Amino acid sequence: MDWSYGLRKDCRNQFAAWLDQHEWQIYLTGTFRPEMTIDTTEKARKCFDRYVKNIGGKSKGRNIDYFMAVEWNKAKEFTHVHAMLNGVKDHDLRQLWEKWFNPYGRATVERYEKGKGANHYLTKYCLKELCDWDIRIKTERQLKMIRG
Repeated sequence: MDWSYGLRKDCRNQFAAWLDQHEWQIYLTGTFRPEMTIDTTEKARKCFDRYVKNIGGKSKGRNIDYFMAVEWNKAKEFTHVHAMLNGVKDHDLRQLWEKWFNPYGRATVERYEKGKGANHYLTKYCLKELCDWDIRIKTERQLKMIRG
């Protein structure tokens, strides 16, 4: 067995435990329409940023926390997005789904189940070779953690 597997697994578990300290409301999987040719992780991240701004209303997404990962399919032909979101209290699942579906394509939007945790939902994508990820957490709780 690859010795680095245990190290990667430990890193993933620690990262997931840290993410689980934060509040999450939504888990999103967003797939792009094939004709959009979102063929780089940078393009996918820009689309995700537009999505967050769109669901953020007047605040332009500044109040939305997220952890997101852009994953390639195994053939490296297209990307899709996985994300955990917080700060979307004013939206129901249907609205969040529509705001992804209308401009980009298929989406699965579901309530985040804390009992499953970040390890179940997302951190597995951080350690994949064909992945890029980003995080933004600006909640009061995070500020308190930083200040001690």
